[in-house]
Amino acid sequence: MQSIAGIHYNFSLPDDFWTLLQKMENAEGEDARDFRSRRYFELIRNLRRHSWILLYLFVASPGIDESFLD
Repeated sequence: MQSIAGIHYNFSLPDDFWTLLQKMENAEGEDARDFRSRRYFELIRNLRRHSWILLYLFVASPGIDESFLD
């Protein structure tokens, strides 16, 4: 028998963060909604680009539960 498992989670940053980031990048002329969308897509691209290292670091973790040792 085969079992398929997956994890899905929603991730968002607070509105205050986006306002501050937009000011820091001197992008105040850009629509706030467009700025947020553009930056989220850049975040997704970087996560996909570096996902192999995240997987490696989680799998290489030395922490295990005692039940695995039985």
